[in-house]
Amino acid sequence: MGEMRCRLGSESEEWQQWDDYFLFLGGFLSGLFVVFLYFKFAKNFFYSARSGFGLSVSESIKILESSALIKQNLSSTDNAKLALASMVRENLSKSSKACIVYALDVLQSEADDRSIPVGLKEVEMEISDMASSIPGNFTEVVPTQQSKLPKHSDATIRQWLLSNFTPIPPKKYTRRKTFRNVAMGIRFTIRLRRAISSPKALDTAFVFDVDPQELEIILKHLEGVDDWNWSVWTLFDITQERPLQVLGWHLLNSWNLIETLRLDRNVLREWLAFVEDMYEDNPYHNSTHAADVLHAVHYFLLNGVAESFSQLTIFALFVTAMVHDVGHDGFSNIYHQNALTERALLFNDQSIQENYHSMSVFRSMYTDPRINILSVLTNEKAREVRRLIVMMTLGTDMKHHFSNLQDFKGLLKTIGPKLDQWTSQAAHDKLCVTLLHAADLSNPCRSFELAKQWAGLVLEEFFNQGDIEKESGLPISPLCSRDSTLMPASQVYFIVYIVEPTYQALCELLPQLEGTVLAQARSNLAAWRGLDTAAASNDAPTLEELDKSSRTHSRRGSRTWS
Repeated sequence: MGEMRCRLGSESEEWQQWDDYFLFLGGFLSGLFVVFLYFKFAKNFFYSARSGFGLSVSESIKILESSALIKQNLSSTDNAKLALASMVRENLSKSSKACIVYALDVLQSEADDRSIPVGLKEVEMEISDMASSIPGNFTEVVPTQQSKLPKHSDATIRQWLLSNFTPIPPKKYTRRKTFRNVAMGIRFTIRLRRAISSPKALDTAFVFDVDPQELEIILKHLEGVDDWNWSVWTLFDITQERPLQVLGWHLLNSWNLIETLRLDRNVLREWLAFVEDMYEDNPYHNSTHAADVLHAVHYFLLNGVAESFSQLTIFALFVTAMVHDVGHDGFSNIYHQNALTERALLFNDQSIQENYHSMSVFRSMYTDPRINILSVLTNEKAREVRRLIVMMTLGTDMKHHFSNLQDFKGLLKTIGPKLDQWTSQAAHDKLCVTLLHAADLSNPCRSFELAKQWAGLVLEEFFNQGDIEKESGLPISPLCSRDSTLMPASQVYFIVYIVEPTYQALCELLPQLEGTVLAQARSNLAAWRGLDTAAASNDAPTLEELDKSSRTHSRRGSRTWS
């Protein structure tokens, strides 16, 4: 009996221990469940990832961030391929490579297949061959119709990925069910993170396909874009001669305009390619010049202007910089007028090139929805952007230079030099026109090496026009004769009478530009005078004579007086 009581007591104590254990376990699980609900399944992913694959919370977060960013910003096959090629570097750690593989599988777990980049599905099996670099129990993908893919070293993984980024037919494969559970956990976590914040675009979500090594070089050069003497010609060399697409994409992203205005990224990519293609292969008036003007606008905005402009106005400034010479054929307005060209007849000799540029862009945009970047805006906002683009483009006609500058100086006297007081519609519009026009005249304000390069190109274009005018029996336009035009003299005149007065007035409103832009223009002026002492003599034309000449012989976007 005593033995039985002892045994029953022992069993009772054992059951009591089990009760305590189950009570503790129940409370613990209840607590976990509450936390689980609170984070909307986020912890499920963290614990599953940690136990199933040996991943830390920080590594899990990296997977979430990679997956969310890829998912948000990529929608086409090409972009998906580019993102993968750009993310994988030779010096990546194994855990970082694992993060990429996990991120791909996360995207495959999404219920809405329409939102999953096609390219990710096509390369999933190839990417999963990186399993040897992944910690824990990640299962290798086993193709059913071919032998296992060869393993690759860290040093060759990037090239291997790149070589396999062509579309491939679907292949059957197997994967452990445990990873599917982890992927489902990640799916809920991604949705939670999207609800909390909106991640910015990856630098790797690029405007067109490019080799990862080239992309790295491009992004490195773009790091210096805030500097005044940043070279657009270097960008031309490293972007397969597509500087406008790259710089336009970069600036619209960095100024947060794509997200703020909810621009369609695919339409924007098509539009940028269209605009660059619309530029002809002229010595000067080409897409590189447009990119240079775009950079100047960016620099002006950085130095005080952006605070006074809405995002819509900044967007209009950038777009105008990119399109202001679209379709330029390398001839001046006076040539078209004298030759009675179709453009001259179409626009009745009034700002011939400028009207053609804006007309060409909007006609194409409104007839082809694939490149209509304004389609996402309200009608009111789209009309305002169009108004600003047309106004600023027409304002680049050198025929209106002196009258526009006089109007700007008049506003400086009446409103004053404080930018926060330029709030009226008239002041806003005049400032926009002046900024774009000043950017269009900015070549002589760059470093002397860049200024010399631009000066040589504009004279080459002028001389080509002069040759045709001579052959056609037309009057040879100013500075278009190979026999009489000298580069140093032409640049001295242009800086003294056009560039310096423009930037002197602009610096009253934006004093930050005086020590960089205006100072460089004056330094270049001294250098040009040193190269041609005759240009500094009293034989130079007076301002009145130059004003009269500019009204008779206007030249669109020139970098020398006309």
